[in-house]
This record gives sequence, structure tokens and C-alpha cells, in this order.
Amino acid sequence: MMRRLRLDPRTFAALAHGGGGAAALAELRHAKLNEHLLLLRHLVHRFGRSPEFEALCVAQKAAPEVVSELLAHPWNGAWLANAVRDEAPERFTSRLGAVALVAAMRAGTPARVEVPASGGAVMLPDTGAVALRREHVTSVRASVAGERVSLDDVPLGTLDLQPLRRISVSHGGRTLHAVLDDLDPQRDCHRHPLAGRLTGAEVESWRALLHDAWRLLVRHAPDLAAEIGADALVLVPLHRAAIGREVSVTSTDVFGAFGLTMPAFAPALAANLVHELQHSKLNVMLRLRPAIRGDETRRYFAPWRNDPRPITGLLHGIYAFVGVATMWRRFHAANAVEAADYQFALLREQLRLAVVAARGCGLLTTDGRALVAALSEAVEEMLADPLPPAVVRRAGRNVRRDRLRWALRNRSTASVRWS
Repeated sequence: MMRRLRLDPRTFAALAHGGGGAAALAELRHAKLNEHLLLLRHLVHRFGRSPEFEALCVAQKAAPEVVSELLAHPWNGAWLANAVRDEAPERFTSRLGAVALVAAMRAGTPARVEVPASGGAVMLPDTGAVALRREHVTSVRASVAGERVSLDDVPLGTLDLQPLRRISVSHGGRTLHAVLDDLDPQRDCHRHPLAGRLTGAEVESWRALLHDAWRLLVRHAPDLAAEIGADALVLVPLHRAAIGREVSVTSTDVFGAFGLTMPAFAPALAANLVHELQHSKLNVMLRLRPAIRGDETRRYFAPWRNDPRPITGLLHGIYAFVGVATMWRRFHAANAVEAADYQFALLREQLRLAVVAARGCGLLTTDGRALVAALSEAVEEMLADPLPPAVVRRAGRNVRRDRLRWALRNRSTASVRWS
């Protein structure tokens, strides 16, 4: 069920340039699953075995691939990481029963488990929310016996299920599968207000926008589309009005899921998909091959941020925006999107400054130096692309302006480096 946590050197080399391909993504997902299993083993050792854990083990023995896929789900990463950080048994048991129940249902194995309830409903991971006939309960007894699944002796099929919204969009013979998750409590891991349950019309708006973004990527950046479509994505709608701006964000605890407000245009959503997957990739890479050593109190200028950033944050920005710059580079070459030349020119100039700062930070490990060197090569290749001189000048002026504003805003901040 568990393999040693490692990253093949050839995979690391491919990922270090900002890409990697579907095979590298699969290796990262296996590594993330192994991390989930290590966290689960630690928690069971800490708090003891339970009927819920035993039911999970029975299901795993009967259908290991099915249960591994369930355990690899992004929200299980958030749940297990929070349980380890809090060292609280109630945090661990808050989801274990539901995971065990879904595992037994999918594996076809018997189970009798305690499942937490909240607001008169039970959340079944990667499935949906089941409305109970009793509102004021904190848990229910659940059982699986053959094809019969019951919650408090009530057949599951007779209860109302709010399913997760699953979206599939296709173009050019390639399909992207996504889950639009507006139900699971564990999705609240992005430090931004969540959108509520989406209406049918809102779901269709997301579907249409995702289709247009996927079409752009498949047509003009098929290498990026291959990574994004390598497995189902989990998208968490965030509350645009409460946040006051468009955002997309990834939690360090999860892989293949992120929160975002609905962008206004398909190219922006395509950029979000690329950007956040890059963060997911680097999060796993840095766990397996640490890039930073020593004190991270010094802060740096990240051209895409107003605030001073630690070196890890700067490195994340470089990695994410190398992916986004690659997308705009492809769009510009195909003349696919208006102003793609400016977006590409702006990002490559921002990246040029950022990689200089990363190279000179003095905090990189051997793997960190290799990573930054590979990213620097990718940026140098971008800088060699011909662009209209007026566009290049405009991008340069705007980056210099932003750098000056950042320096004035943060001149009193201790331990800040401007280069």
C-alpha cells in the first residue's frame, strides 16, 4: 500500500524546467498518496486502531487500487495534515468514518462505522452530502452489507443526496475531468471565503468557461494541457464579492485541487489552471527534494507581489509563472489571444529579475541550485524570443515602475533585499 518517498532524478530534471509531462505528474501523485499514508499511519499509532480504521484496511485488501485512489483525494491531504498538526483525536476521527464507509461501498466489503454528521447531513468524501432524517445529531451509525448501505438503519438510497458536480469538457479528442466542489467541509483550506452551493446556472457558466479555457490549451499549449488533464482536477469556487477581487490559490496540503473565483475570460482561467498546478507540483517536489536550507527571515522583491516574500515564496512564484509565461508564449506564437505578446513580455521580464534574486540568496541546497539553474535556462530561452520592440519597452517600463513602488512601500521593512 505504501512505497518509499522519493523522486526519480530524471523526473526531477524534467520538472525543474517547469514542465515534466503526464508521467511526472503521475509520479508526484504517487508520492502525495504515500505522504497521506504516512500521516495516516502516524495518527493510528498515536491514537490507536478503531473499527473505522479496521474497515478501511479490509476494503484496501479487497480493492487496493480503488481505496488508494480514494485516499489520494486532495481533501484527505488537508484532513490528515491538520490532524497531525493539531494532535487532536477528534480532528482525526472527524473524517475517518466517512472515508472508511466510502471505501467499503466502493470495494464491496462489509463495514459498521461511526460517521460524523453536521447540519443534518453526512458528507461522503468524493461523493456528495446526504441529508439525514434527524437534524440535531453529530454522528450516525453506518453499515455496508452486500449491496445494502444504511445510515442509522435507513437505506442510503431512500435519503436525499446532493452530489458533487462533475464536469467533463472535450476538444480535439482530449478530455478534461473536473469536480466543482461546493460541498466538502475540507475544501475550506485556502484562507478565503467559500462560495455557497452553486445554482444550476452557475454550474453551467463554470462549464462553459472551462470548455473555452480547455480548448485554448489543447489547441495552442498541448504540453500544458497534457499535464492539466492527466487526472481529475478539484476546483473550489470562492466568494468573489466577499474577497473583492479575482483570486486563485493552492494549499500546501493538497495536490490537484485549488480555490478560485470565476474569472471573466477563458484565457484567465487557463492561466489559473496552469499557475495552480505548478504550485501543486512544486509543493510535492520540495517535500521530496528540499531546495532551501537555513534561515528564511530575509525577504525579497517578487515582481508579481506587493509584499516582501521569503525565498520559498519567491521560488514558488518563479516556478508558477514560468508555467504561465510558457502558456502566453504559446498563445503569442499562435496569435491566439489578444495582447498575448504583452503578457509574455511582462512575465519574462519579471522572471528575469526574480531568478537573479533566487540565484544570489545563499540559501539553496544542491537540489535548489539545480532547480533555479533549470528555471533560469527556461527564462533565458523565453528572453531570446523576438517580440515587438514597443511591447518589450512597455513591459520593461512597467516592471521598473512596480519595482520602485515596491521599494518605496517596503523601505522600512527589515531584512528586505531589492534584487
